[in-house]
Amino acid sequence: MTPKICTPAEAARLIPDGGTVAVCGCLSLLEPDAVLRGIEARFLAEGHPRDLTVVHPVMVGGRKGSGINRLAHDGLMRRVIGGSFSIFPDYEITGMITQGRVEAYNLPIGTILHWLRESGAGRPGLLTGVGLHTYVDPRVEGGRANGAARGALAEVVTLAGREWLFYPSLRVDAAIIRGTSAD
Repeated sequence: MTPKICTPAEAARLIPDGGTVAVCGCLSLLEPDAVLRGIEARFLAEGHPRDLTVVHPVMVGGRKGSGINRLAHDGLMRRVIGGSFSIFPDYEITGMITQGRVEAYNLPIGTILHWLRESGAGRPGLLTGVGLHTYVDPRVEGGRANGAARGALAEVVTLAGREWLFYPSLRVDAAIIRGTSAD
């Protein structure tokens, strides 16, 4: 496969409607804002991509109008799964979550990172004891961050006489990271 460098607009065209997008960055550090800006511009101009599931282990974008906030448009995201969300009420993503305009789940950062690793490796999913009997346990709240989030992302399974949370593998259609330079 020949490596390809593309513009943010070209990258945005590769994301299908209903797709799952993993976004990595940390606040404004290593924020892949150019590609997120490209996705936002395409959605505002064409209405695509739409109904995305967006997964981010750590809040991406440390200011209003940047990072994950660029994806906070009705119809662009159907579901967001995050290890952290903004605590600032005027951030776009915060409004969507509190108003129930997107399904929102809050999981431990490490759980999301390991879940993405297992999914990317082609394994059946993540088996973890982290979160049993807490808000991420499907018998408690299932990690749901608002009323729009209905189902649980994990199930409780018993293996070797012990309870585990099992997160089935995600099918990730696009992974967005900041790659300012490469060798």
